[in-house]
Amino acid sequence: MRLIEINDKEFCKESAKVIADELQELQGKFDHINVALSGGSTPIPILKELKESNLKWEQFDFFLVDERCVPVNNEESNYKNLKECFFNYINSRSHPIIKDDNIDLDQLVSEYNNLVDRLVIREKDGVPSFDLVILGMGEDGHTASLFPETEGLSDYENNYICNYVPKLESYRITMTYRLINNADKIIILTKGDAKRRIFKKIKENVKYYPMNKVFYCGQPLTWIMDKLV
Repeated sequence: MRLIEINDKEFCKESAKVIADELQELQGKFDHINVALSGGSTPIPILKELKESNLKWEQFDFFLVDERCVPVNNEESNYKNLKECFFNYINSRSHPIIKDDNIDLDQLVSEYNNLVDRLVIREKDGVPSFDLVILGMGEDGHTASLFPETEGLSDYENNYICNYVPKLESYRITMTYRLINNADKIIILTKGDAKRRIFKKIKENVKYYPMNKVFYCGQPLTWIMDKLV
């Protein structure tokens, strides 16, 4: 694991540079690159900076790590927020999980699984392998929409699932560990004292936190964190 600590004032700008360097390296290897993005309060400001990077955006397909089960124009939609801060400014292809007001969860999961199977052509052991997955982490140690004490934590059969989150009283469509941990590279973006404390516990291999299974997945992992003052 590579840990990068960045001063709070420079966090978004410097984090975007780290990601841009990774994307530029991928451009040197492949003509077509698949990246999965997370929404949320930490990644969004970084993506606002990333859109200014001088990259050949037409080489990229962007997918979602997870999505709230709301129409695509809802303010809670991850895709809507990513589109407004990032996709609208770059010449790339992006793939929403929910395209309209249809929230037939089983149908949406099936369609997105089929889309990823078709477009993410690099594989490991028959499972699609994203070139890069960018994750955040919640203050309960969840990543993607794999929350503590949810059924999705034990699903290794599927790539995307609909995961019920009791504390939110709602469903989320999310990547599973099977797909996340099969990525060629993973970047995790965290900020704040609470997440720093969780990071310390994960390093001690406290298994309660969902991020633990990503941390120890064995794939190249870059953890970007704000520097302790």
